[in-house]
Amino acid sequence: MDEKNKPPKDYQKIDPDDFYNYEEGFVEKSGGGGSGGSAVRKGKKTFNALKKQQRSKSLEQRRSDLETSLKQVLKGFPSLGNPDFKEKQLDRYTAWIRENITELGPLDLSEIEITFSKSGGPGGQNVNKRETKVSFTHQPTAIRAESEQTRSQLQNKALALELLYERLQSHINDWKEYLIPGQIVEIELVQILLEKEV
Repeated sequence: MDEKNKPPKDYQKIDPDDFYNYEEGFVEKSGGGGSGGSAVRKGKKTFNALKKQQRSKSLEQRRSDLETSLKQVLKGFPSLGNPDFKEKQLDRYTAWIRENITELGPLDLSEIEITFSKSGGPGGQNVNKRETKVSFTHQPTAIRAESEQTRSQLQNKALALELLYERLQSHINDWKEYLIPGQIVEIELVQILLEKEV
């Protein structure tokens, strides 16, 4: 073979067995019925069929990720050892989710617990002597957000509130994606989710 007709070096020789084994992965075979009991080729899997199969697997994975994300919030509830307290907390939580599932409105400050503390790290006397770190806890969901980014308590308060709103919005979005059409968040659903292994 002259140099002109030689294949490029980056082409590799393919073993015919490898080719047919690869092809078998994309061929569906019918059941054992029919004349002679031999398997009859039904036709190659289409690209769309493979994409549909991949999509189905990715939806299962997404649902599992959503369950994990929701459980992380639910497990952040204060100790639910007391049955009465547990019922009140879950009732408050589910009511808040149902109220905000369509659209998260402005936060009710009476539902937010605010704590102040001294920031750590460098920053001089302002950081070491004044309580500039701000923490917010949203009582219905027990979702927390804090900020100690600036030397100003007021600015940290605004930053922490913004972060809290983002986290609550993200939690609402997880519920929206998790629920099937027409389903609502009820205590029973939350309890099943808490008990479910993810």
